[in-house]
Amino acid sequence: MEPDPRNRVPAPVPNAGRLQEIAEAIRGGSAEATDEFRRLFHPGVCFLIRRRVGHQKVELLVKGVLDTAVEKIRDGKSPNGNHLPRLVRQIIVQSVAAGRNGTAGIDHLTPEEFRALRSRARSELSTRTQQTNIA
Repeated sequence: MEPDPRNRVPAPVPNAGRLQEIAEAIRGGSAEATDEFRRLFHPGVCFLIRRRVGHQKVELLVKGVLDTAVEKIRDGKSPNGNHLPRLVRQIIVQSVAAGRNGTAGIDHLTPEEFRALRSRARSELSTRTQQTNIA
């Protein structure tokens, strides 16, 4: 269950004890805890990925980050509850770094997306060149 993107009110941040309960429930296989985890972390993950990557496929990356975090929690490879934000942030950094190393990014653009990106880059470069020459 994905959060409603029109809902701009952030979910209240639980204390470390509640995060620990959520992590334990996820390890126990609770679908409700998994949904709560996703609702809590979805807005922050979206923000950080947009800030780092800044492209249209944010939801796909967010889903991948949250899926990886849930897998690590279920496998017992995650720290205790109060370290869940750190775990999610590390997964974001790894995902973005992987994208910069060629596993995601321009290699996976459709021809239409590539042409649109190339056109935008050319127009921005043209605008910058004209502005620089004016001074």
